[in-house]
Amino acid sequence: MLCTPWLAAEAAIGQYEATAVTCFVNYQSGHMDQNSFITELQTAENQCVKVLDDSYSRKLLKMAVNALTLCLTLGIANLIHKADTGEFLFFNQSAETKQIQDASASLRHHPFKEIS
Repeated sequence: MLCTPWLAAEAAIGQYEATAVTCFVNYQSGHMDQNSFITELQTAENQCVKVLDDSYSRKLLKMAVNALTLCLTLGIANLIHKADTGEFLFFNQSAETKQIQDASASLRHHPFKEIS
């Protein structure tokens, strides 16, 4: 069992990468159809994102920072953040989560050619 959130996050990212590569190779070699590829990739992404964004320390940080910024800046900092990123609250997603979602989207929308 992993004892720190950092190790759990590293393990989740490693597992996502392994699953993504395996699925991609299986799909490109014709051992997997496109629907199965997308489903397995989405499942791996969801499992990884859950580990990255659902930690207790991350939730506590999110609550504290957002409460402070809302109170101290009367919401102005959050409005600027929304204009910049599209997210009203700070720390909604980790940088790693965003990278994983971008990588999955890139793989899902890549022009694949099925080998028969």
